[in-house]
Amino acid sequence: LIDQLSAISQVKLLTDPSEARLSGIVTFSIAGMDGEAAYKSLTDQRVLCAPRGGGIRLSPHFYTPRAQLEQVVEMVKNLSR
Repeated sequence: LIDQLSAISQVKLLTDPSEARLSGIVTFSIAGMDGEAAYKSLTDQRVLCAPRGGGIRLSPHFYTPRAQLEQVVEMVKNLSR
């Protein structure tokens, strides 16, 4: 998820991506988009996320299907355009 979000030019990771700090929580912001607006858009699309520190927090678990994560990444790409 970190790699895929990092590849989107308008996305800024707020989560420290260093290996020593990796966890199941990923927080990011979208350049030029208010964090609350991004949160509302994603939740309107039935994405479970939370507004945190001006960004969006995703907390996938080992049982979250990869296809679901890929759908969220596509939604973020669409928001960042």
